[in-house]
Amino acid sequence: MSVSESEKSLRRRLLFNSLPAGTSLEIIQQAIDLLDNEFGEEPNLLYGSLVNRLKETLDERRVNLGGLLGKIMVLRNKPVADIGPEPPFSGNSRTAQPAAATQPVGVAGDLTVQDKVFNSLLLGIATAVKQRNADNLQEMTEFLKSEALTMGLATPTSKSLAKWIAMPMDGPKITGNVENLHRIINTCFVWMCKKFGPVDADKILLFGVKTAETLPESFEHSPRKFL
Repeated sequence: MSVSESEKSLRRRLLFNSLPAGTSLEIIQQAIDLLDNEFGEEPNLLYGSLVNRLKETLDERRVNLGGLLGKIMVLRNKPVADIGPEPPFSGNSRTAQPAAATQPVGVAGDLTVQDKVFNSLLLGIATAVKQRNADNLQEMTEFLKSEALTMGLATPTSKSLAKWIAMPMDGPKITGNVENLHRIINTCFVWMCKKFGPVDADKILLFGVKTAETLPESFEHSPRKFL
């Protein structure tokens, strides 16, 4: 009996959204690889066996797997819509590298440390929003555009935001002071709460934080300062 793609997707979501906050995308990718490659065709997946294999395989100095099985079981009892998004890999993650891991946002030489971290945070949010439905990202950028004036951004930040809105996944980077950049993230969060509800909005925000925390610059400027 083969495992359906919807069931495989559900399993990825359960594992991804049960991993602890701050887990690097490299570790997330390794975990999803193991799930897909070793357990992908198991018709009746034993999550205890999966967690044991993760403990054997992953570097526990980089990720705390204590309580992971319990978190998975809690999520399994929730409605499917409340579990959270898939990780930003399509299909088998061996052939689909996450953009944030291979091409960190904000690595251009003229950006400050905080700008690099902010743009990585925003990319993570945009990736998770788009993962749910490609049209969602356009809705979010249109909301940002409609709220641009009320955010009270400094002119350089407002201009860089307008350029980013035109090409949100790989376009020009946004620059500004912490307060201005916080207003942008807050506006995204307001939209996400309206679109997905506060619980899922928090999960998407957390994914953005995880994305930004893969950058070395995050040790100097935490992405959480923009929240």
